[in-house]
Amino acid sequence: MEIIKDGIMEAFLWRDACKFYDPAKKVSDEDMKFILEIARMSPSSFGYEPWRFLVFQDFTFLNEIKEHTWGLVNSLNGASHIVIILARKKVDMQAGSAYVEYIMNECQRLPKEVLERRRLIFNEFLERDMGAITEREVFDWSSKQTYIALGNMLTTAALLNIDACPIEGFNYEVLETMLEEKGLIDSHHFGVSVIVSFGYRSREPDHEKTRQPVDSIVRYIDHSSSDIL
Repeated sequence: MEIIKDGIMEAFLWRDACKFYDPAKKVSDEDMKFILEIARMSPSSFGYEPWRFLVFQDFTFLNEIKEHTWGLVNSLNGASHIVIILARKKVDMQAGSAYVEYIMNECQRLPKEVLERRRLIFNEFLERDMGAITEREVFDWSSKQTYIALGNMLTTAALLNIDACPIEGFNYEVLETMLEEKGLIDSHHFGVSVIVSFGYRSREPDHEKTRQPVDSIVRYIDHSSSDIL
């Protein structure tokens, strides 16, 4: 068990948001498929998997729009793969939608006596508990879940000694419009959540990894705790 812990910690200490990729080194198809499989296996609320992954190896289109995606510039200069992660919109992520019904019936194969109860619980969760009613609120909820998949992709890559960089530096509206013009996205159902690139670093990071002390971010709560932060 300690060996496993040591390996995980080593990967996290080594991992960095890669800014300089080596264009001569490519991630193997086997490793990339494994990273994407881990994304597919990631947990999601109600198991509704509100994501889709656009995987680019040819960056011709991305180079054409780089003036609108400033965060991608370094990755375009040497990354092996760039993945645009999409999140589903309200039309899909609400009780009774065709997509949710497909997940419950075809993927989860829930018995009929469970389906109606699940629809009710899901609707109450979104509207009462989450307060997610508007288009933007539901999309933001979907996007939060894509970050679970993103985190698992980053960790898996690090464990495989593959570099990665999560990217939010782009004009969301312009990127979605251009993706739709290329027939790569149906903006009625999907929006862009986040981007991540993969490859191999061409040089070591310029700075050591820094994080806050654990006592600054972790608070244990027990019955004797009376202080309020």
